[in-house]
Amino acid sequence: LTVLMGQCYSSVTKSITVYPVPQVNILDPGPLCETKTALLIAQGSSNIVSFDWTGPSNYAASGPTVSIGNAAKSNAGVYTVDVVDIHGCVNAANIAVPVLSNPLLVATGATVCLFEPAEIKATGADTYEWYGPNSFNSNSDKVKIAKVLSAGDYTVTGTAVNGCTAVAVVNIFPLTLPTPSVDHTSLRICRNSLASFEGFGGDYYEWRGPGDWYYIGKTMTLNATSVGHAGTFTVTVRDLQGCKASTTSELIVDELPEGSLVGNFEACVPFCGEYTFAPMSPSITTEWKLNNKNFKAESFRYCFDTPGEYIIKGSLKDKKTTCVNSSTYAVTVFPKPVADFEFTPEKPIEGMDEVTFINKTSGEQQKKWNWYIMSNTGPKSQNENTSYAFLEPGMFPVGMVVQNGYGCSDSVVKYIEVQHDFNVFVPNVFTPNGDQLNDLFSPVCRGVRDYQFVIYNRWGEIVFQTSDQKKGWDGSFKGEACPNDNYTWQLSISGFRGEQKSMNGYLSLQR
Repeated sequence: LTVLMGQCYSSVTKSITVYPVPQVNILDPGPLCETKTALLIAQGSSNIVSFDWTGPSNYAASGPTVSIGNAAKSNAGVYTVDVVDIHGCVNAANIAVPVLSNPLLVATGATVCLFEPAEIKATGADTYEWYGPNSFNSNSDKVKIAKVLSAGDYTVTGTAVNGCTAVAVVNIFPLTLPTPSVDHTSLRICRNSLASFEGFGGDYYEWRGPGDWYYIGKTMTLNATSVGHAGTFTVTVRDLQGCKASTTSELIVDELPEGSLVGNFEACVPFCGEYTFAPMSPSITTEWKLNNKNFKAESFRYCFDTPGEYIIKGSLKDKKTTCVNSSTYAVTVFPKPVADFEFTPEKPIEGMDEVTFINKTSGEQQKKWNWYIMSNTGPKSQNENTSYAFLEPGMFPVGMVVQNGYGCSDSVVKYIEVQHDFNVFVPNVFTPNGDQLNDLFSPVCRGVRDYQFVIYNRWGEIVFQTSDQKKGWDGSFKGEACPNDNYTWQLSISGFRGEQKSMNGYLSLQR
C-alpha cells in the first residue's frame, strides 16, 4: 500500500492467505423405518474441527457421525451439517431423510391342551420369519405345531414391501391334562350280568368299547348279553377347559353254563321218563327240580301218572367261573283214553243175531277205532260203532283199540258167548223110493246136545229109534220096506245150556 502526501509518500506491504472452503458431504443412510435408528455420517476435509447438525423436530447433534434413534414420522425431513475447519472456514451440507412406516404386525399365540396341536399366526406384513424353542423356524404366516409338549415363546419378524420390519413375540401355553381313572381296572362277570364302570378325574366322560359301544356319562352300565361285550373299554375324560385324557379298563365276560337235557318230553300217561343232561363243559354241575322233587345227579328218572304239563327246572353252575344259569324244559303228558264198549244182545244166537258193538270209551279227542273180532290179523272195522253176525256158537274175543288226537291209545278185549241155535224142525212127509231125494226121515236140529228120536207104526211098534242126530229112518223095519202109511214120532232133546224139549207128531211115508 503506498500513501502520497504531496511529494511525500510512504508504502507498506502485507501478505494475505486465502484458505479454501472446507469440503463436506453426507453419506446416504438408506431408508429409515419407524422405531429404527439411522446413522448420519458426514465426510469432509481433514482440517474440519467441528460438525454441528440440525434437523426436524429441533434435532441438534455434534460430531461427524450422529444417529436418529427410535425414528418417528416427525423425524422425517432435511438434516444439515455445518462444519468449521482450523482456519475458521465454514461450509454446510444437507440430506433429506424420509421415515418409512413399519408393518402393522399382529401375532397370535395359542393356549392348548398338552400334547395337542397348536397354531400361531401373524398378519400385517408381506413376509414373515419365525423363531422359537429347539431351533424352530418358519417363514409362513400360519405355523402349526404338531404336538405341544411344553410352554415356549415364538418370535416373528414381519417385513413390509418397503423393507421395514416389525417384531412380535407370542406364547404357546399348554394346559394341564386331566388325570382319568376308573373304579375297575379289570372286571369279570358272567353273561347276562350288569357291568358298571365309574370314571373319575374330569367333568365330562365318553366311553367306547367292543362292538362300536358308545356311551356318554360318568357311570357306564352295560348288560353283557353276549361274550362279545368283553374287551377293552376306553374312557375319555374332559375338563372344563376342553382338555382330555384317556384310560382303559378290561371287561371279561364268562359264558353261562349250558347244555342240553335229553329225554322224552311228550308221552301218554302213564310213562316213566329217563333224562340225562349233556353239559357243554365238564366243570358244570346241575340240580333239577320236577314236581317238587329234587335231583342232584346229571341223570334222573321220573314217572308220570297224571296227564298235564310238567316243568323241569334246572340250576346250572360252572365250578370254574362260578357262573350260574337256569334251564327250563316242559314235559307234556297226554291223557290216555280208557277203552270200553258195550254190545247187544248179550247172548246172541249163532247165525241169527247180529251183535251191535257200541263205543263207551272215556276220554277226549277220540280219533281212531279199530275193532278186532275173533282174530288180530287185522281190524274188522274202523268205525266208532260196528256190528257183526257170528255164524258159529262159542266164546269169541272181541277187541277194540281206540286212539285219541294226542296219539295215545288203549285197548279192551271182551268175550262174546254165542249161543247155539236150539231149534228143531221135523218134516211131516218123506219118500224113500231110492231117487236120492227125501229118502231119509230125520229132524233138523240146531244147538242140540242130547237126542232121542223114536218112530212108531199105527200098532205102536217101534220101527225106528236113534240117539245120533246124523242118522235118519229109511222107511224100513226089520229089513222090510214099510208100507205107505202115517206114522207117529217122539223126540226128546236137550241143549248145551241145559234146555230140554219133548215133541211128538205124525209123518206120512209115501213111496
